[in-house]
Amino acid sequence: MTCSKILLWNTEGNKQALEVLLEEAEFDFLLIQEPWINPTTKSTYCPRSSKYHLVHSTKGRAAIFVKKGYPVGQWDYEATEHWCRVWLPGHGPQGLGLELWSVYNPPNNNNNNTQVL
Repeated sequence: MTCSKILLWNTEGNKQALEVLLEEAEFDFLLIQEPWINPTTKSTYCPRSSKYHLVHSTKGRAAIFVKKGYPVGQWDYEATEHWCRVWLPGHGPQGLGLELWSVYNPPNNNNNNTQVL
């Protein structure tokens, strides 16, 4: 059985948090909501020297970073503005495959302000 390390995190558009995460993280997959978006390219941060492949749609609110130890030809992906999906056939428990989703979940803005007296 293969065990993968997965991190799910909302970076709230913070580029520094994303830079540190890509440099220091020891995970196989990073499932990110609200990644920082470069105003010029409309994509998120992932330098060529990164240890991750990027799955992200232009202006997307979700991203998946796949460790480069997983060759691109061995997995499939799909990305939209609101979610990303990575599928690794034959990976995971008993070789059944591993499917990962990163889905943007907007904050609940009910404006229910609570005061503590």
